[in-house]
Amino acid sequence: MSLLQSSRTKPGFLESNSTRSEGTRKLKLIAITNFDKFCMDLFNIPSSEPLIEEMIDAPNTQGTFDVLQKWIAWNAKRIAPQTILIYWVNLNDYLFYRGVKLDLRDIRHNLKFPKPLKESKHVLKLEEIQNICSVIKYNKKAMNLVLVSTGMRIGEALQIRKKHLNFDFDRVMICIPAEFTKTREARKTFMSYEAYNANKNIIDEKLPDDLIWGTNENTLYNVGHESQNFARYCKKAGYVERYSSGRRKITLHSFRSYFISRFSIKGEALGHAFSGHTGNMKQYDRFTDEELCEKYIEIEPELLVFDLVRKDNEIKRLKETNEEVEFLKEQLEGMKELLSMKVKGDKTND
Repeated sequence: MSLLQSSRTKPGFLESNSTRSEGTRKLKLIAITNFDKFCMDLFNIPSSEPLIEEMIDAPNTQGTFDVLQKWIAWNAKRIAPQTILIYWVNLNDYLFYRGVKLDLRDIRHNLKFPKPLKESKHVLKLEEIQNICSVIKYNKKAMNLVLVSTGMRIGEALQIRKKHLNFDFDRVMICIPAEFTKTREARKTFMSYEAYNANKNIIDEKLPDDLIWGTNENTLYNVGHESQNFARYCKKAGYVERYSSGRRKITLHSFRSYFISRFSIKGEALGHAFSGHTGNMKQYDRFTDEELCEKYIEIEPELLVFDLVRKDNEIKRLKETNEEVEFLKEQLEGMKELLSMKVKGDKTND
């Protein structure tokens, strides 16, 4: 018996991805299930197994690509173009594992995917955040203030435990482990004083290993549950608009986009680093944790939702600064006028 013998099956594929994130594993299973449903609908077979066995024998034939193009067309009636592309990446990974190794040039030549619609993204406003939070019960409102002020993904926030909080700085630092993040890269962010005050009692009641905002260890279930709840809150607040794809214009992810935009308004790229965008993480390398906290506090007034005292003070300071500049300009103009009169007087005396 050869030790190298192995059976490339669907369970084997799922097992080979066991070390990847729960979300990635779920996406791959969804893509395979979608392909099974397509085969059942088009060929009246219980699964894709018979079709895959034929594909293994002749992977780069016109017949294989004709079937895959039919799969694309079948999905185009059901799901958004962006989702079809996500399904394809995962399905192609599965087919490759099973032995259906498609040539990239043949894929480009034979498969035509519907083009994603490029719609203008909804820009979340402070007033919308306030209105949505106003219809949410206290604990969920507190969590949403954290999402606004930290830039965390909802899936990251629901895995945070008390031991991931660092209270050694002027603002509470959240240390997000690499295994929690989409990019598998650890990072740090901060919680505004407003968000911390709203969550203080919740945090104080927790033990170091307790989840703060998650309700159980099943993160995907938690994310789905919170997303459904948030959709109800938006509906209650009167925000029900959708893109043509059917996706809601305001979701929990909108808070993350709002966080990044507040930094961008100030011309500060750190918002992308705090929120975990790959390629921007090197921004951290420039600063110590203390300096990162100082940078965060500079932007913090832009991240406040209800506690606007600090923001009002900032506006007042800028107004006073502007008035001072105007006063100095008037003085300068007066000095110029006096100097001009003096020069004219000197010429007259000559």
